[in-house]
Amino acid sequence: MRRAEPSHGTLRAVARSARLSARSAWRPAVEIGLAILGVALLFRRIPLPGGLDFGYRSWARNVALLVLVGTLAGAPGVVLARSRIAAALLGLTLVATASVVSAGGRTTAVSTLWVALGVFHAARAVATDERGRVRLLHGLGLLCVAVLARELWHEPLLLLLREERRHALVTDHPNTLGFAMALLVPVLLGAAARRHLRAAACLYAAAGSAVLLATFSRAAWLALGGAVLALALATLSPRAGRGHLRGKRPSSRARVEIAALAALVLLLAAGMLSRDRAGGDAQRLRILDTSWSIFLEHWPLGVGFGSGNLELHFPARYLERHGESLFLFHSHDLYLDVLTGAGVAGGIAALALLTSLARVAWQGLAAATHRAARLEAAGHATALGVFLLLGLVDTPLYHGRLLLLTVVLWAMLDASTECAVRSHEPKNAASSHARAGDEPDAAERRRRHRPCWSTRQTRVRPRTATTDGP
Repeated sequence: MRRAEPSHGTLRAVARSARLSARSAWRPAVEIGLAILGVALLFRRIPLPGGLDFGYRSWARNVALLVLVGTLAGAPGVVLARSRIAAALLGLTLVATASVVSAGGRTTAVSTLWVALGVFHAARAVATDERGRVRLLHGLGLLCVAVLARELWHEPLLLLLREERRHALVTDHPNTLGFAMALLVPVLLGAAARRHLRAAACLYAAAGSAVLLATFSRAAWLALGGAVLALALATLSPRAGRGHLRGKRPSSRARVEIAALAALVLLLAAGMLSRDRAGGDAQRLRILDTSWSIFLEHWPLGVGFGSGNLELHFPARYLERHGESLFLFHSHDLYLDVLTGAGVAGGIAALALLTSLARVAWQGLAAATHRAARLEAAGHATALGVFLLLGLVDTPLYHGRLLLLTVVLWAMLDASTECAVRSHEPKNAASSHARAGDEPDAAERRRRHRPCWSTRQTRVRPRTATTDGP
C-alpha cells in the first residue's frame, strides 16, 4: 500500500505553527542576548573554542540586529519603542554620523552609538512588563557582584582601600569603573524599597559601592554620597505623611541624618585626595582650554564624533598652546567633547536628549504614589543626575561599555515611567460596568489601570453575579 502523502493544507498548518513558534521565541532570545552582553561587558572579550573570541561591541551589534529583525518579522513583544528618549537618541546619532561624514573621520564611536541605540530598544522591549524589569535589575546587580568578585580574585586586599591599589583594577580604568558603579548604585538602592527585592538589591548595592570606593575616584565618591542623601530625602516627601506612614517619620529623619553624615565623610575624603592630585587638576584645565580652541575653529559640525577624530587634532594643538606633548584623545568633559566632536548641531541634539531624559524622570517622580514606587523613581532620577554631574569630569559617550550600560538604565527609566503614567490614566466607561463580572475580560481591563509595581502580592478573585435571593 502507498503511504498517504500529507495534504497541502497540513503542510501549510505545520509551516504556520513553526513560524509562530519562532516568532514567540524572539523575546526570550533578546533576553538571552542581553544576558550574554552583560558577560561580555565584564570581560571585554569572551574566548571561544579553537582560539576564537568575540568582544562586547560585536555581540551588542548582534543584539541590535536581533531586535531590528524581530520588529520587521512582527515578533510579539519585540517592537521599536516610541518614546521621546529613543527619538532624541536617534537625533544625536544622526548628527554624530553627519559630523563624521563631513569631516571624513573615523567611524568607531559613531558605530558604537548606533549599536547603543539598538541595545536601548532591546532593553526597552524587555522592560515593558514588570518581570522584564526585574530581570534587567538582577542582571545589572549580578554584574556589580561579578566585578567585585573578579577584582578580589586579582587583588584579595582590595577592600582595605589603599589608593595605590586603584591601578590594580583589571575590569576597566578606575575612573570609568567608578562612573559605572555610581550610575548603578542609586537604581539598586531604589529597588531595595520593594520587599521582594530588598535582600538582593541591598547585596547588589553593597557590591557596587565596594567597587566604587576601591576606584578612589573623587567624582564617584561624591556621586555616591549625593545619591545616598537624595534617596534618603525622598523618604521625607509629603506624600509619606499619610495615615499608615505617619509612624515612620522619625525613622525617615534618622535615615536622612545618617545619609548626610555619610555624604559629609565622602566629601571630606574626596577633598583629602584632591591635595595629592593638584597637578592633574591643573592639567585638566589646560585640556579643556585646548579642546575649546578646537571647537571654535570647527563649530558647525565639529571635527567628527569620537576620540579617534579628536586624536588627529589634539596633540599638536596642545603642544602649540602649552609647549609640551600630551597624547590624550578626549576632553575629560562630556559636554565639551560633544561640542568638539559634533559642533553646535551636536550640542543641540545632546541638549534635546538630556531634556527628554529629565522630563521622563520628572514624570516618573510625579506619577509615583506609593513609597516604594517613589523611591524607585528617585533612584532612576538620581542616576540621571549622577550622569549629568559626572559628565563634567568624564566622557561616557566615548566609553563603549559605559555607554551600553547607560542606555540600559535609560530604557528602564523610560519603561517604568510609561507604566506609572499609564496606571493613572482614566478608566474606560466599559470597564466600570464590567465589575459585575458579566464580561470575561473585565479583570484584564482593570489590571491595565493598576500600578505597574503592586505594593503587595494580590490575587484576582473570581466575581459572581449577584442575585435577588437572600
